[in-house]
Amino acid sequence: MLRKIKAGNFKAPNGQPIIPLLFPPSDWYSQCILFQTFGLNWIGMTKDGWYQHWGLTKQGYEAMKYANQLYHEGLLDQEWVTQKEEIFQEKTRNGSAAVIVGWLGYDLIKDIEAAGYDFSYTAIPVPKVPGVSRPYPWNVLPGPDADQVLYVTDQASPAQVELLARIAEWALSPEGARCLYLGASPDMIELKKSGPYQGSYWFKDEFKELDWYVSGNTGPARIKHGVFPMNGPVSYTRAELQVPNILGPAEKWAQENYEWISANHNIAYWGDVGPEFVPDEFATGNNRIWAVIPPMIHRACVLPPNQFEREYKRVIAEAKRAGFKELCADQWARRKAYLDANGGKAACGIPADYPYAEFLDEFK
Repeated sequence: MLRKIKAGNFKAPNGQPIIPLLFPPSDWYSQCILFQTFGLNWIGMTKDGWYQHWGLTKQGYEAMKYANQLYHEGLLDQEWVTQKEEIFQEKTRNGSAAVIVGWLGYDLIKDIEAAGYDFSYTAIPVPKVPGVSRPYPWNVLPGPDADQVLYVTDQASPAQVELLARIAEWALSPEGARCLYLGASPDMIELKKSGPYQGSYWFKDEFKELDWYVSGNTGPARIKHGVFPMNGPVSYTRAELQVPNILGPAEKWAQENYEWISANHNIAYWGDVGPEFVPDEFATGNNRIWAVIPPMIHRACVLPPNQFEREYKRVIAEAKRAGFKELCADQWARRKAYLDANGGKAACGIPADYPYAEFLDEFK
């Protein structure tokens, strides 16, 4: 399809040749569009191990080699790794690209439609992952397991440490998670006995200006009351929190287009493998990997094809220096202990045809 677009010599509204495929600006999330089609998450499982960065698997390597091919065929935006966010946003709005791939905000989609451009939701044909028979749900932490870690410096007093511990414990409870979700202290909300929110916890009448379903932009009200919503450390559903579950325009759009989102039947699956935790002795290496490796991979994607492998060897060498293999061993030991303690892979929702990744030979 992309090759037909390029061969058609179509022009964008600004008179320039239309870009066959537009990617988000360069950052590791823009690489997701490709590596997820190869059955990967940014971190995940091999057959008997754990990869702490997708790019150091064979599937990740092939995904980026495919990106390099698209780039040098002129099918991928030639400014992919150099443009700023505002340039990308302008291209999405002014009809510069035939195909846009990525996480597009609902407001951006509406802007495109308001400008008079058609916006279809057809999945791009991509290489399939052998053995994957169905789209998988993404079920990272379905239970009340914390996936955040709080650190306290040695400058904190015992009283401050105790207070922080109590706050953290409260945040793990349904009440704490509810308050974090609503962005309100407990004395600002109540269980509604009547009205449109009957049976749900919602804002008291004196704080009704915080009702985002009615007010829309609640920024001024939140500044006034000194509160703001935030993600809690526990994966409770809205039903468990007893809060309203009213779909807004963006959520309705996502629900209506779910089939498109999963159309290639190749969505990566994670499974329930316990809370993510990187201990202090590996934190520096993990941070270095995620700070340095993605831009190196971007460079490999846009270099001439005959230089791709050489640049990827530099990626591998840098990962070795950062302690990638040791980091993965630590992460797998933690995940394996969780799986063993909870009945094994099948009991944790990991199917027999799970799309396991395979490490590059240098990390086996």
